[in-house]
Amino acid sequence: MITSKDIKAETRILKRRIEKIEQKYNKITETGRLRICHNARRTDFYNVSEKGDTKGTYIPKADLDRARALAQRDYYERVLKILKRKYRGLCMLGGQSANDALLLLYDKLHPVRKELIDPVILPDEEFVKRWREEGSSTLGFEEDDAGSFYTDNNERVRSKSEIMIANKFLQRKIPYLYEPALDLVGRTIHPDFKVLNLRTRQSFYFENFGMMDDPEYSEKAVLKINSYIMNGYLPGQGLLFTMETRAKPLDMRVLDVLIDEYLV
Repeated sequence: MITSKDIKAETRILKRRIEKIEQKYNKITETGRLRICHNARRTDFYNVSEKGDTKGTYIPKADLDRARALAQRDYYERVLKILKRKYRGLCMLGGQSANDALLLLYDKLHPVRKELIDPVILPDEEFVKRWREEGSSTLGFEEDDAGSFYTDNNERVRSKSEIMIANKFLQRKIPYLYEPALDLVGRTIHPDFKVLNLRTRQSFYFENFGMMDDPEYSEKAVLKINSYIMNGYLPGQGLLFTMETRAKPLDMRVLDVLIDEYLV
C-alpha cells in the first residue's frame, strides 16, 4: 500500500532527478532529431532539423558523436516528459512508478538507438552486473585460513552466521557482495557484505557483530559503528547490522525485518 510518506519521498527523488537531467540536456549543443535508416546491410544516421524535412542531413560514420548527441537529446526529452508527468501526478500514474516507466521507455527503443545513448536507469540485470563489477575488490582468503564455510552459492565465508546471512540474501533475491573494499577517511575496510535494494537502487553495507559478549570485540564493534557514522553511513541510511552473543545467537527474524524494511 502506497502511503503519503512514500509519495513525498518519491516526489523529492523525482525533483532531484529532473533537475540533474535538465542540466545534462542543456549541455547538448547539437540540435534537431536523429533519424535512423537501418537494414540488413547497413545503418545510416540523419539529422532532421528543418521543418517539413522528412529525410534530414546525412551524418558520416566519422562523425558518430553527432548521432550519439542527437539520440541522447531525444532520449532525455522523452525521459523529462515522463518524469514531469509523474511529478505532476504525485509521482504515480496508473499504479506505475517512474522507474518502471523509464525502463519501459528504454526497452521500447530500437537496439541501434540503445547503443547510442546512456540510459537514465538501467534494466535490473545490467544494473546488478555493473554494481557487482564496481565492488569486485574483495578481501579474499589466505591459503592457511582455518575453517571452511561455504554458502549455498558455493561462496566461501568466515563463519556459520555469515553462511546463514548470505543464504538468506540468496533466498530473498537480494544482490550482495562479500567483503568488498570500502574507503573511509584514513583507511580501507572490508564490511561483511554490501547489499542492494534493486527497487530503489540504494546500496547498504551490512555487518554482523558476532561476539558482542567479548569485551575487546564489542569495544572494536562500537568504534567501527562510530567510524561508519562519521563517514556518512548512518544506520538505515547506508548501514545495516545485526548482533549476537554466545547466549543469544543470530536471530534470523531480525534479518528478515531488516530486509523487509530496507532491501525490497
